[in-house]
Amino acid sequence: MAATNEPQFRNLLGRIGLNTGTTDAVIMGQGINQMETFTSLINEDQVKKLSKILSYGPKGDLPIRPDQVPPMVAGGDVGAHALLEAAYDASIAAYRAELAIQQVHLSAVSSVKVHAVWYWGVLRKRCGRSLSSSAMVLTNAEIDKTIARIRFERRAQESTDGGDPKKPYVLKKMEKFNEWHDAFNTYMYSIRGAARIPLPYVYRGKKEVTDEMRAETYENTDIEFMTLFKLEGDYYDVDNVRVFNELMQFVLTGPGESIIKPFRRQRDGRGAMTALQDYANGSDAVELRASQAYTVLSSTVYRRQSRNFTLDDFFARLRDAYSTLSHEEVAQPVQELRKWTETMDKIQDPLLQPCKLAIKTSSSRDEEKTFENLAKKIKELAHEIYKNRPQDRNIHGLAQGGEVGSATKPIK
Repeated sequence: MAATNEPQFRNLLGRIGLNTGTTDAVIMGQGINQMETFTSLINEDQVKKLSKILSYGPKGDLPIRPDQVPPMVAGGDVGAHALLEAAYDASIAAYRAELAIQQVHLSAVSSVKVHAVWYWGVLRKRCGRSLSSSAMVLTNAEIDKTIARIRFERRAQESTDGGDPKKPYVLKKMEKFNEWHDAFNTYMYSIRGAARIPLPYVYRGKKEVTDEMRAETYENTDIEFMTLFKLEGDYYDVDNVRVFNELMQFVLTGPGESIIKPFRRQRDGRGAMTALQDYANGSDAVELRASQAYTVLSSTVYRRQSRNFTLDDFFARLRDAYSTLSHEEVAQPVQELRKWTETMDKIQDPLLQPCKLAIKTSSSRDEEKTFENLAKKIKELAHEIYKNRPQDRNIHGLAQGGEVGSATKPIK
């Protein structure tokens, strides 16, 4: 493989600005003769310091290395030590002279591009793509794209320094798993792991990547890599443990603790999250959540003000129910026009009848008749009405049947 790919790799180094002498120093002096070697045996720190490595790394073996010249100690042979230092100085001077003749030099621009070439190969391997002919297919446009990705990762890291993301609440009830899961995802998306992408890639839906997935066009590189990175390797192992440790904080004192307990020994974040999802989104659980949402919608009526629930609570209860039904796991969304109509019917406070009439008159187009538009307009008009009644100030209540002012607690 080395013999086949070395000419391609040599040509690639030439394309990014390395002259013949420098290319020889990389290929023959450092033994980097193909992309596989470059990405597998060279780490990122060494790539960033390649200019310095080339200056000291021997094309042929130097008889004395810089760290092989011991310091002079008391009682030592001064003459022998002086000869050792002289031999070292002569060997280094000879090699540097040879480098100067060969014009070995790595410019700042070429250093950036060498780093990009290395990182492009790393990303390609993580996505399960071959490196056998990558030096030939790596275009200048791909190099520029990788440089942009490196800069993006640096800015993303800088943006997270100095402040911790807002953490989600503890999962107390499994029937609220999807709502909690959304909050947990928001938190996890703000954390970049060893793979330098948001941590939710660890517990994504599809584990195996297909050729069709690799051929797709993605909105940005974060989404691309979260979809395509192999769920294996040292970067994944580190991130998988991190996901488990984060997850434990928010299920430790709730019903989810027993579900993820089998994954605790190996700190398997993906396994733990998958088990939670399977348990929470089984057919019985989904049917239960949908049934509870419909119960809330059918029983919630706003009759008049009460200290038990505000007008905001009325809309929040309906909003939660609609959100549950529209979640991808339940998949029973309610159309906006139906939400608008049903919510208007549920508002039965006599004081708000003029508000309802005004809204019905002004809302002529169906696209204006949405739940959120209705909630906003009702609250604005209700504020003007209630503020003129001293006994009703700051009280926007909800009563579900029964006596005036009574309210039933929302279903959790």
